[in-house]
Amino acid sequence: MQQKNDTLPLVDIVIPTKNSEETLEDCLSSLSNQTYPKDKYRVIIVDDSTDNTLIITYSFKETLNIEVVNATLGPSDKRNLGVNLSQGEYIAFIDSDCLADPNWLLTAVECLKDASIGAIGGPNLTPLDDSLLAKCSGYIFSSFFGTGPLGQARYVCKGIVREVQKNDLILCNVVLKKAVYQKVGGFDPTLYPGEEINLFSKISDIGYKLLYSPDMIVYHKRRPLFSPHLKQIFGYGKGRGQAVRQREDAFSYLLLIPILFSLAVIASPFLLLFDSFFRYLVYAGIITYLIIDILFSIKITIEEKKVIIFPLLLISFFLHHLLYGFGLLSGLFFGKKS
Repeated sequence: MQQKNDTLPLVDIVIPTKNSEETLEDCLSSLSNQTYPKDKYRVIIVDDSTDNTLIITYSFKETLNIEVVNATLGPSDKRNLGVNLSQGEYIAFIDSDCLADPNWLLTAVECLKDASIGAIGGPNLTPLDDSLLAKCSGYIFSSFFGTGPLGQARYVCKGIVREVQKNDLILCNVVLKKAVYQKVGGFDPTLYPGEEINLFSKISDIGYKLLYSPDMIVYHKRRPLFSPHLKQIFGYGKGRGQAVRQREDAFSYLLLIPILFSLAVIASPFLLLFDSFFRYLVYAGIITYLIIDILFSIKITIEEKKVIIFPLLLISFFLHHLLYGFGLLSGLFFGKKS
């Protein structure tokens, strides 16, 4: 049931799309079922597709207020263009492969009434109808072993509504005040993925708070194991590395863990050529990591009651950590720097 309140602000939902025919229909269906009043929000699609994305978009003209813009741009530039075309007081960002909870917009707007809040976000969860290999990707992201403390709130409904740091919010699920967005100059188009770290840092710099609500939920279709997931996680690492090159406050000492892990994997065969101390060091590292990997894989297998996911997770955790570390190194040393 839709909320009725003439005092609610207008919200523009910006979605960058490119060949999104497989996922966009579910995304727009979820947006058409919001409890927020339909005359108080609209959807801005910034697209350069060659498939049936636009046909699907226009099929929602009767149920959603949609504006479509054709632009051959990168994701950050598409979002910046969408905001420039917006008319609302608030801007919402969601990806074309996400489904929004019916109370998504209403939850965000209620929290943004506080003048000190610049942006609010919430978790992106794995859809229940995802394939087995896609769910395994979700298990890795939502696991502490997979993402560590830097990303837990992004993938799990965790805690209460609270002020957070930039690492706790993710771009596929965030609503912010347009005036704040304009003050910080929007997204840096040289950063992708990971451009939100830079944006959230700038918002904090000018004195606005970042808020997290576990009830502001979107369901994000996962990239299945193995290749699509690994390509994505390498990109995440590269984007974070580029963000660190842009801003020193994007760095966290916890990022040294995946970097050192990847370097250690490369160095291990050479260390085994040296005396017993280095050999024992390598063996100790392998055994310790393997024990932790096995324990977390067993834990998730028991929780999900699916034996087949044990070997999938056992291998994927290792590759996930390895590729994220390589991505970080790539972004740190070879990423673009404005």
